[in-house]
Amino acid sequence: MVTRRKVFSHWRTKRELNPWLTEQPRRIPYLASLQVMIDSHALLLVGSDEPHYTPSKVFPYVLAERPLLAVFHEDSSVVRILGETAQSE
Repeated sequence: MVTRRKVFSHWRTKRELNPWLTEQPRRIPYLASLQVMIDSHALLLVGSDEPHYTPSKVFPYVLAERPLLAVFHEDSSVVRILGETAQSE
């Protein structure tokens, strides 16, 4: 059986991205997740193709003040939120 984790691992290895990407497949406590974001070089925030979807985690991502790649529907409020912060630079 092919799992998402195996697919990601294969994709990461095939593209020689192992030195730059790490995966945290287990759940971590909220405060620990904030520290992981602060310690990261960059963050990836993936949303939905639904314009009404706004994850609550967008705010901690912004507050971490790390480079952020966010993928959301263009009409999502996340686009507006990020546009009103330094994350849009």
